[in-house]
Amino acid sequence: MALAKISYSQPHILLLDEITNHLDMAAIQALIAGLTTWSGGVFLISHDEHMISAVCDELWVVQDRKIIKWPGDFEHYKKHVKKEMGFK
Repeated sequence: MALAKISYSQPHILLLDEITNHLDMAAIQALIAGLTTWSGGVFLISHDEHMISAVCDELWVVQDRKIIKWPGDFEHYKKHVKKEMGFK
């Protein structure tokens, strides 16, 4: 309800869930260009590494029933996940 009130009174937040599904590379690049010039906030849920790295200033991770702000960039997060899974 709080999110609905914020979005209604001050529409400056975009909520995007897997937005790159079914888009070609040209459309993804156009979307990235638009999002990087957007002056509001963006909540982006994606498995697209390129999109995440190009658009996101912060990375929040859902893990162990918690949401944490990741202290590094996406590359650092990938290395962490690989290490946890036993990959080198």
